[in-house]
Amino acid sequence: MAIKADRGGKSSNNWYQRDLPVNIATHNRKLELWLELDSKGGGVTDIRIEVEKTSFEDLLSAMLHCDFDKTARSFATACQKWRRANVPKSR
Repeated sequence: MAIKADRGGKSSNNWYQRDLPVNIATHNRKLELWLELDSKGGGVTDIRIEVEKTSFEDLLSAMLHCDFDKTARSFATACQKWRRANVPKSR
């Protein structure tokens, strides 16, 4: 997955952790992003971001703004893969 996050302090000009991998999944029909990062006091902090269905249009619109053609092709490909995996095969 090519989604990455960086970590830095609000009052600092430096990024302390770069290119942290961000995982993407669905849970209870909700889109989730999650990652782990080092805590200030030691240990690891888990971050989970839930994207509600009401934000799907905003998310897709932002993706289209970044690269319309790539987003449109990717969406079409994902729909085809989903349909092949979820539509019952006829006999």
